[in-house]
Amino acid sequence: ARILEDPKYAGRFVMPGMGYNMYDYGKSTAFLRMFIAHGSPVIEQWYLEERDSEEQAWLWINECGAELEPKWNAAIPGYTENAIKLLHNAQRNMCNPAVDFKVHLEMQFEHLATRPEFFGLAGIGIYPSYRCPSEEYVRWGAELSRHYGLEGNTERLGATPYESAQIRNPDFINGADGWTLKPAAPGSMAIKSHPGYGAMQARYPYRTWTETPFLWTKRSAGKPNIFSQEIRNLKPGKLYSVRLWTGDYAALMTGKFNELPDKPCTVNISVEGGEVWDDWYRTKAYTDTGGAKSTFFRYGAPATGCQAQQLIFRATGPTATLNISDWESDTKPGGHVGQELMFNKIDVHPYLEP
Repeated sequence: ARILEDPKYAGRFVMPGMGYNMYDYGKSTAFLRMFIAHGSPVIEQWYLEERDSEEQAWLWINECGAELEPKWNAAIPGYTENAIKLLHNAQRNMCNPAVDFKVHLEMQFEHLATRPEFFGLAGIGIYPSYRCPSEEYVRWGAELSRHYGLEGNTERLGATPYESAQIRNPDFINGADGWTLKPAAPGSMAIKSHPGYGAMQARYPYRTWTETPFLWTKRSAGKPNIFSQEIRNLKPGKLYSVRLWTGDYAALMTGKFNELPDKPCTVNISVEGGEVWDDWYRTKAYTDTGGAKSTFFRYGAPATGCQAQQLIFRATGPTATLNISDWESDTKPGGHVGQELMFNKIDVHPYLEP
């Protein structure tokens, strides 16, 4: 209060950010009322991870949004008119590869823009770009901010369905259903799982005891292990992204998964029926450098042992074939023979063209 009342700081704000409901505790509400009494906005952070269906997502968004807003205003008069809702596009919320996070994010914007509980809302923002796993989501957040916040639209900007229409069983929850496996040798491919692997991947709903399935491969000298699936419902000429996560199985089993790998896992992604537009992260490992300060740390080791790779392609027809292998190319292993890799969280979605 002394800072806000100091003439030296006239016209400036001190905006507190909160990541949980502070309307149900006396000292918390008094703290926020002090800022509002001095004309300073408050920032309410939304950490809404994906759900399995659009219906479930709407219930989740409503529970965290419109249902709580009257409670905020009852405890803190004038709350809505002074609140900035800060929506998250961080990796922790992108937990479900079977749905499109861009749609999940727009639904939150739509909720804030159309529900009467938020009439007069001070603002909407996106946080944080530095923890966002793709520039696509940063650009999409900017477009949503313009569409709903600056232009005042209430209809949807995007037309993509919530549930992915391109591939099925992207997380191997149903074993190998939908996938064609081509082992390089007997016993070189299998569906496995490990408790806590999802937490290490910074998938917020996952905990250290949550069994997380993945496709396991062991690199052979003679030929690559390959798994594939038809990509459906494509629009010729449109861009699509394939993003997958890999990790070293031996590092996971020996307790070294929270250490930076010596070099990226050798993986090859190709799409028959698509023209490569970009192969982002082909030689880079995904590293969560937040370490012990990371919001994921208490749920498992930091995600330094994970690698995210993405291929963006332009569709040339209504269908295509996604091929993923543990060799660098069809003729070159690239990585050392005998290395065991894990594959899961395979996102295939329409890509927002720049």
